[in-house]
Amino acid sequence: MTQLRIGLNPLPWTEQWTANLGMPARQILGLETSMRDLENSGIQGICADLPDGMELGSFVAATERHGFSAAPGFFGVPGVVDQAALDAARRKADQHARLGLTEVFLGPDLPPERFAHPGVGFDPDADRVARIADDFMAVADVFAAEGVWGLLHSHISSWIETDEEVRQVLDLSAGSALGFGPDTAQLGWAGSDPVAIIRDYADRVGGVHAKDFHAERAAAATAEGADYDTATVGLHVWTEPGRGEVDFAGVLAALPPSFAGWLIIEVDVPDLPNRTESTLFSLRHLRSL
Repeated sequence: MTQLRIGLNPLPWTEQWTANLGMPARQILGLETSMRDLENSGIQGICADLPDGMELGSFVAATERHGFSAAPGFFGVPGVVDQAALDAARRKADQHARLGLTEVFLGPDLPPERFAHPGVGFDPDADRVARIADDFMAVADVFAAEGVWGLLHSHISSWIETDEEVRQVLDLSAGSALGFGPDTAQLGWAGSDPVAIIRDYADRVGGVHAKDFHAERAAAATAEGADYDTATVGLHVWTEPGRGEVDFAGVLAALPPSFAGWLIIEVDVPDLPNRTESTLFSLRHLRSL
């Protein structure tokens, strides 16, 4: 394996727990602040998820000014994949291709039923998962047309949450343009073994989101009937790589020798006292393996 490229999804600088959600100007400021805070840190890339109103040229200029490259971003696959959704995917694919990126993470939306019951596979339905697999393959085809590999990225509180659901989508999409972009903690909280599932689908892994989780806090969230926001923002289920349950040495060992994708640090809600410390701790742990 070539030396891992480690990037960052700067959610702690841009999202709702920093009072920026729905405020594009503040999201742009948060994105630029993340680059300034982490300049010369060893982080190599920033996820190409541009806030509304930010031009591609402005993003490129900001990354270059602070010594970063673009790293694969995220495209949310809606519950209904219609022409508008495919057009949005095409715009994201074009953006990634113009940035020279060859992968993108594709994630499902979070329906209210599962948002209220995170991590437990609430109301399972194999037929629904099969329909979602078809939608993800259609979106992956749009990205593939632009030379970008769409990677299935499961999420807590989505209909693609449990080990069984993730494997069902991957098995149904075998031979298609859809790859796999696992998030270590999203998998672990929902009861999957990240090392095992990455090993089992290693030839389809094009990138990894690295975060950790506290199993006892996840269990407490379930016992208390906490929804996703309460579990993550209030109870701090998420934590930095190396501070929770995930075997990151095993995760890296499970990747194939040919793996050349990105490892993206994504600690949505920092567990350490501040977001910069959180990111630097995560980076140090991953580089130590």
